[in-house]
Amino acid sequence: MNFKIQNFLVFPDDSLKKVIAKIELNNNRIVFCVDAKYRLLGSISDGDIRRKILEVESIKNLAARDVFNQNCRYSYDYKISSKGEIAIPVVDSDLKIIDIIFPNTSLKIKALIGDGVYVIAEIGNNHQGDVVLGKKLIDLVSNSGANAIKFQHRYLTQLYSTDSIDSLDLSTQYTIDLLKKYNMPFSDLKILFDYTKEKGLDLICTPFDSMSLKDLIEYKNIDALKVASADCTNIPFLREILNTGIPTIISTGMTTHEEIKKVKITLDEYHHDIALLHCNSTYPAPFHDLNLPYIKDLIKLSPSKIVGWSGHERGWHIVHTAIGIGAKIVEKHFTIDKKLEGNDHQVSLIPSEFKVMVNEIREIEKAMFYRGNRELSQGEMMNKENLSKSLASKYSLKKGHIIKDSDLIIKSPGTGLSPLKINSILGSPLIKNLEKGQIIQSNHLFKTLEPLQIDNLSIFKMGIPIRFHDINLINDFKFNFAEFHLSYTDLDFDLNKLPNIQLDFVVHAPELFENDHILDLVSDSEDYRRLSITHLNRVINLTEKLVDKFKPTNKVGIITNIGGFSIHNFRPKNQIKDLYILANKSLNELTNPNRYMIWPQTMPPYPWHFGGQRFHNLFTDPDDIIKWCKTFNQEICLDVSHTGLYLLVEEKNLNDNFKKLIPFTAHFHIADAKKPDGEGLQIGSGVIDFKTLFDNYQEIKPNASFIPEIWQGHKNNGEQFRKAFNNLNILLKK
Repeated sequence: MNFKIQNFLVFPDDSLKKVIAKIELNNNRIVFCVDAKYRLLGSISDGDIRRKILEVESIKNLAARDVFNQNCRYSYDYKISSKGEIAIPVVDSDLKIIDIIFPNTSLKIKALIGDGVYVIAEIGNNHQGDVVLGKKLIDLVSNSGANAIKFQHRYLTQLYSTDSIDSLDLSTQYTIDLLKKYNMPFSDLKILFDYTKEKGLDLICTPFDSMSLKDLIEYKNIDALKVASADCTNIPFLREILNTGIPTIISTGMTTHEEIKKVKITLDEYHHDIALLHCNSTYPAPFHDLNLPYIKDLIKLSPSKIVGWSGHERGWHIVHTAIGIGAKIVEKHFTIDKKLEGNDHQVSLIPSEFKVMVNEIREIEKAMFYRGNRELSQGEMMNKENLSKSLASKYSLKKGHIIKDSDLIIKSPGTGLSPLKINSILGSPLIKNLEKGQIIQSNHLFKTLEPLQIDNLSIFKMGIPIRFHDINLINDFKFNFAEFHLSYTDLDFDLNKLPNIQLDFVVHAPELFENDHILDLVSDSEDYRRLSITHLNRVINLTEKLVDKFKPTNKVGIITNIGGFSIHNFRPKNQIKDLYILANKSLNELTNPNRYMIWPQTMPPYPWHFGGQRFHNLFTDPDDIIKWCKTFNQEICLDVSHTGLYLLVEEKNLNDNFKKLIPFTAHFHIADAKKPDGEGLQIGSGVIDFKTLFDNYQEIKPNASFIPEIWQGHKNNGEQFRKAFNNLNILLKK
């Protein structure tokens, strides 16, 4: 049966006669109507045509547009739960048809492979004929992060000719000797098969003859069959394998381009997807023979357009290049000892190497994920503000002045209007005075602030985050509560420059101090930990002075990041308990008057430390946090954006875990979040359910305070803070 997508496609203006001809051609009783860009409009079955014929007197002028069913079923990801349909189109995000699948056939290769890189650990005969060693290899593969294990099954009497072994080439004699020594009977293989499935791994096996194929069919739990390079051109045996309907992966080692093209003629006769693997069948394969760019040619020849790399080269760095070129499947040999007898062991990876390879592949998957149009990550936005440039005033300019090109200069940092805005502001009058050299903000030229609406929030103790230099924002919001966000330079600030007002407040300690010292109260280095305590004591001293200055009515909280980050990977779970104990020890070593409390801030799994991503180990998991709070009688600052990111990455329920944390929360940082590392987002632009969060907040800990922790929210007179309050106000009304 010749399967080609075009045999399933008709256009709206195609005559009914042409539609019927297509249905006859594909022999599946259905076609799909598409527009000029091959976007799905609907389906036409032979039943649809019969019903239409009964409705009209003549079909002479009928076209596809008069018949197609708009309620056509389709799939984005090849995953179809029902098997009622004959054929289902697979579409991209624009509804363009990219494939046709047949639910009544076997599991498709594309459903098996999924969206990432499918990693196969080739055990083959590396079990050395020993079930115990085979199970140990399966355990090790299970711990590596691979998707599947591949075995081999053969009957030597079926596989090799009856020639005297003495008449065979030395290499063939060597191979037969190895197989006689280590080939595993199917009764033992089934034990390893069952164990593989118990471990949650996909099971793949290469049959080398008809009897071994029959065994695998009768086993009934094989996820895919693998055709060895030696059988790529063995058309009769290939047909036996493809007729099983089991997803099939074919290695193309030892096969020329012209031979693969001839094999493709056979492959195109079958409905179920077939993946091809590029391969060089030498052990080990020289790097200069690998010809990785041929992967692109193989994609054109693969019925499913899925290709992979079956590697026998040294190491695993070539795997990453193959993935970059287009490999969606990776197969590498797996052994416990490269010195064991047999060529496969020499080109195999030991467990530690295989695990590193898989981890690197998963990182490449993330890097290869297409995120659409180029957008800035949170870290890039931070760096853009620090390193890029803004429009600034060349002179001191008065309110009402009309901006001219000669008034403008370009200065760092990028905290104001971008130089790209220069043409849009020329001719605009200033609505505020500008000092010479001052960075220009949009509120110098345009009235952008919306009225503050907080009637549904009035029961909560709310404030805004401020720096010493923008404390006047308090007047704009008319709150009597604020959170002072400190930099290390603020520790030497002359507090006499601040207004004399009564103000309730909390203090957010700096994360970065002089000489690139990032606060870390749980550092492995005792000297570094002690210096962190010294720096946090400086924050405490300043807080004491702020208490004397503003005379708050409540005890002041100091919010701090405890530390515990690592640069390249998360720390082992068995170290986390000791870090929490050390965190409490460090807090107890701080200066301890009675006028403040220390509140550790909850953290995201992948924090941004001044434009670079890190891995955080403490105050991320709600259960660990709650245990720490109970053990040491402590409270926290719950940053819902940070914790939300952790819960999203770990696929845990946000509402349930926020509710568990609220009893231990003294202060909230409120912002939205989006997986994997979008933190500090505007309310409503992420996934957090603020209505449920605030309902629980009001019920469980109504006396706790909160501020909107929107990134860059202070700019333009707190424009984004204002928007956050208004968005919350609307959400809480529902």
